[in-house]
Amino acid sequence: MGRQMRLDQYISTYVELTRKEAKEAIRRGLVCVAGTVVKQANCKELEEAAVMDGAGHGIIFFRIILPLSMPAIASASIFNFVSAWNNLLFPLVFISKDSMKTISIGLLSFFGAYTSDYGAVMAAIGVSIIPPIIMYILLQEKMEKGLTAGAVKG
Repeated sequence: MGRQMRLDQYISTYVELTRKEAKEAIRRGLVCVAGTVVKQANCKELEEAAVMDGAGHGIIFFRIILPLSMPAIASASIFNFVSAWNNLLFPLVFISKDSMKTISIGLLSFFGAYTSDYGAVMAAIGVSIIPPIIMYILLQEKMEKGLTAGAVKG
């Protein structure tokens, strides 16, 4: 009995929360990047030209395939960051330690049963949206390329 952990104690560890978020990020990332990989499968000419020039598998990946995939990777990164940042249901149900609660739960705590301090809520929301805005600004150009890559035919 001494070594057995309850479910909420197990999930309320940083390792388990990180593992869960990483699993979800990989799943969402594969969906975003899969379209780019399928689209690039038709670009065998670039790989063949690199092989003819004497490039190995590593050089082909890092100098040809990866730069062509950067818009999709940036889009997947922004989506994953915003999804993890806005995650409310999983932490609300499973996290019991106050020190591990997310910013979404912190925003939820501003609302009382009968009253709400809307000035404090708006201030907290203003502070909480700064990191996603910074993330978007840093990856904006690649994000827009990734979103419009399939929109133009030819």
